[in-house]
Amino acid sequence: MKKGKNSKVGLPPGTVTFTGDQKVEKTLIHKLRYNDQELTRSKLNGFDDSEFTDIADSVDWFDLVGIHDVELIKKIGNKFDIHQLVLERIVDPYQRSKFEEFNSGLFFLFKSISFDKETTNIQLEQVSIYFTEEVLLSFQEKETDLFVNVRGRIANSYGKIRNKKADYLAFAILDVIVDSHFLLLEQVNTEIELLEERLLVEVDNSIKEKAYHLHRAIQLLRKQIISMREGIAIFARSDSKYILDDTKLFLRDIGGQITHQVDMLDNQRELISSIQELYNSEINYKMNQVMKIMTIITTIFVPLSFLAGIYGMNFNHIPELQYENGYFVLIAVMALIASGLVIWFKSMKWF
Repeated sequence: MKKGKNSKVGLPPGTVTFTGDQKVEKTLIHKLRYNDQELTRSKLNGFDDSEFTDIADSVDWFDLVGIHDVELIKKIGNKFDIHQLVLERIVDPYQRSKFEEFNSGLFFLFKSISFDKETTNIQLEQVSIYFTEEVLLSFQEKETDLFVNVRGRIANSYGKIRNKKADYLAFAILDVIVDSHFLLLEQVNTEIELLEERLLVEVDNSIKEKAYHLHRAIQLLRKQIISMREGIAIFARSDSKYILDDTKLFLRDIGGQITHQVDMLDNQRELISSIQELYNSEINYKMNQVMKIMTIITTIFVPLSFLAGIYGMNFNHIPELQYENGYFVLIAVMALIASGLVIWFKSMKWF
């Protein structure tokens, strides 16, 4: 059930209250315990004190799917001496990306981003990680496994994870999220290119609407990615005992990747602005063409209306009215005037 971010109004700081949508029926915990020699996996359906006891020379990774079970998260918090403010932020999905240091561990909150190309909407999922030297806790909102590649690398002893501490696991999780942003930006770029191609063929309101939604999506993406970059920058500069210098080098590399992503978003924002300007130019051009045609028609009919008006007056003595072929002469004159104007307009390349 959705409570909304306003449900915390009036509550004291550190109150652990779930404020979002419950996106899984029951919280599930994936546990991995590993070192360079061994790996064990298990799935936990609740809190078991024996399962949450860490052992020396191994890293324990507890990945919780579902943040609505406040009592379970409180029990885990008590077990690992997690600050109440951290627990409060874990169960509140309306938080901005941030990195925070505590005596008992380090906390990083960020957003996983997905893009729906049909509706051009951005979906956000809050992800939190809390780690010490040999324990890492991650918290996801949905059943979609964001860290399947990290688990695969651990299982296959691929890379450095099995030889490192929990700080490197935190880096690996962040690296997967940042890499997913590149795929997302490629999807957005593809939609922009398709929109440009459509604009060359037709101009309709659906193009304007989609350009507007893409512009909104890019703005939201940029906001979230910059927020994450700020958190990673603080993470990389931290002098906490839980972060090794070697890991900081990798974190700075992630910061460089995010800066590149921000540059890509800036370029995409400029492209969308160009598309919107081109759309407006095409609309104005079409309107000018219509006005040009209407002006030409009006110009042709002004002298014809003038002649028709003269010979439509109710005077008794209009000499031309007595001519036997006066009507045909007037029609011929009108036709000559109209033809002459059309030829002149064409010579001026007005149409």
